[in-house]
Amino acid sequence: MERHQRSALTVAQWLRSQPGVQRVLFPALDADPGYELWRSQFSGAAGPFTIELAPCGEDVFTRFIDHLSLFGLGTSWGGFESLVMPAVPHHLRALAAPADAPRLVRLHIGLESPRDLCDDLSAALSALRRDPDTTAGALRQKST
Repeated sequence: MERHQRSALTVAQWLRSQPGVQRVLFPALDADPGYELWRSQFSGAAGPFTIELAPCGEDVFTRFIDHLSLFGLGTSWGGFESLVMPAVPHHLRALAAPADAPRLVRLHIGLESPRDLCDDLSAALSALRRDPDTTAGALRQKST
């Protein structure tokens, strides 16, 4: 569990500064809205957290997921492997998501090298930046 926590913190901290990532939702990060509550009630963290990508079309969002090679698609958060799952609450409704709605991705950071996981995420984020259907300003805002 300590390795899950260390690796998840490393990846989450790295993701906070990446173009195309608007927000990282992980209570173990001091910038998270739930940090103080987490700190008062927990002694450590686990591997799962959520990232909010810049607004993009559904096909672009799907390509981000498909570009990940070290993350398996899955919802079983108790294992040792890194997993990804689109967190798309708008799919629970009959209404279509607005094109400018942020896209949420749930990550579980496993026991792989955090550097390798960051490289894999970087490649997927780079694919988003190259896509003309992505909100270019939002994807590049952190790089300026």
